[in-house]
Amino acid sequence: MKKILILLLLPAILPLLCTNALQAQEPDSTNNQRIQWPPHREEGAVTIADTLLYVVTDSAAFLNSSYGEDRLGGVKMNYIDKDIVLKAVGATKELYKIALGESRCAFIPKEMVHPVEQDSANAEIAEDYAALLSGVPAITSSFSARNIGKRDRVSLRLSSRCPFTICQESDPHRITVQLYGLVANTAWLTHFSGLEAVESVDVQQSGWDVVTITVNLKKRSSWGYEAYYSGKNFTLEIKHTPNLSLKGLVIGLDAGHGGKSSGAVSRDGIKEKEMNMDMVYILQEMLQKRGARVVLSRDGDMDLSMQQRKEIFRNNDIDLLVSVHCNAASAGVRGTSTYYKYLPYRDLAEKIITRLLEIEGVKEFGLVGNFNFSLEGTTAYPTVLVETLFMSDPEDMAMLKNPRIRRQMMSKVVKGLEDYLKYCRKIDKQ
Repeated sequence: MKKILILLLLPAILPLLCTNALQAQEPDSTNNQRIQWPPHREEGAVTIADTLLYVVTDSAAFLNSSYGEDRLGGVKMNYIDKDIVLKAVGATKELYKIALGESRCAFIPKEMVHPVEQDSANAEIAEDYAALLSGVPAITSSFSARNIGKRDRVSLRLSSRCPFTICQESDPHRITVQLYGLVANTAWLTHFSGLEAVESVDVQQSGWDVVTITVNLKKRSSWGYEAYYSGKNFTLEIKHTPNLSLKGLVIGLDAGHGGKSSGAVSRDGIKEKEMNMDMVYILQEMLQKRGARVVLSRDGDMDLSMQQRKEIFRNNDIDLLVSVHCNAASAGVRGTSTYYKYLPYRDLAEKIITRLLEIEGVKEFGLVGNFNFSLEGTTAYPTVLVETLFMSDPEDMAMLKNPRIRRQMMSKVVKGLEDYLKYCRKIDKQ
């Protein structure tokens, strides 16, 4: 009888037991207060609000894999072409949550899209919008891979433009594209003769609404790629390997900041933008003496957005980019560092910092990967950001003010570039 009574009373007693158990938890050792239940949400904390909105991508739009909104933004997945219709299913203050397909989402900055209604006169966008509303996946048509001169082009025809993610791997050396809201038709894939970058292309239905394109590459060194739409054609262009010496190489040089953006300022009033420009001029001189063609993002003290800088380099079809900066931080932090975004370009950053650390008195701040800086976000060419020394540190700043040290640092950058080209020649023979 007692057992039966306990069982009957259990539903009423259980909540009280759970409450008492929560109240009986040990106090938080950090502030000597009891743990709050439910947890308190800080004001301004990120929340994903439900929404349903169809938007169209603008130029230079990109997808994030997270909703981070720090100084450099969330983790960037890849750039995505303009005029692609997306379904927003949630939102934060700065981002839309995008449904790529039934099994994957991404985030996109609100400033990089606009409501689909603004393109009501655009027949192609209207067609893609209607297809997305129907819930019926787009289908593929013909596939091809051919040499178009300085690039190999992989192209496939779709019934409507779909969002995509893309990544490059080092081992095995390949580029993988996933197209969402798409099913593969039985059309064949044609490989034309003369391909220099592409070994083979494979297309698979990896999910009921996801098509995966795998592009296996011939060489291990990586010199960039771009993905975009031309009408309904999804296109991936992979750059051929250039002449692996400084002579004839087209190198982009970016002097950080400029114009209204001063960058860091030393205790005695020296502006980072001036230091950066001085070192870029030195680097330009050294590279030109070795036969390289140099393209500057800015030539003097001027305002340039990140997008404007990227357009300058893209329009000049550069082979490689070096961005030069000085660092700043709290007291006691010093040293040199190099930064890269994508793993295939790690070796470029590593070769340069190895050379910079040969300079007497230069400390190591580190080799930093997955860096979300805008110029490093492009996949069109290898990039590296060089943070020379800390203007906030007296010892580092004393070295930066020495013209001999600045020339020495730029000479080491040149040596690092030569090391990287030698490394590329070696791995391409393997």
